[in-house]
Amino acid sequence: MIDQYLFNMKVILSESQYHLLRRHGSLEEILNRIINNPNIVYNIFDGFRVKFDEFHHTIGYVVSNEFMKTEPNIDDPVKHRNQLQRYVMNNFYDVIADKYKEYKNTI
Repeated sequence: MIDQYLFNMKVILSESQYHLLRRHGSLEEILNRIINNPNIVYNIFDGFRVKFDEFHHTIGYVVSNEFMKTEPNIDDPVKHRNQLQRYVMNNFYDVIADKYKEYKNTI
């Protein structure tokens, strides 16, 4: 009984995330363009020592907003943007952490 329940949960989770998985490449491209642009990243730091959580959250927000500009006809844009932000923060954590360390040492 529990195995069937867990299987059903996996199916539900994967179906709800499918639209995000299809956009993984586009999100990665936007992330790389943003995170490799020193002007954008330095604006986030704004000359201060920003904590990683703030940087991580802000990068996720900026990437999701940039992506939303490419798809203007979404039914619930706020919900979609929030899902994209969490997806970026969870799936590109290592990339964001590496850039944070790199930029933190240059400020």
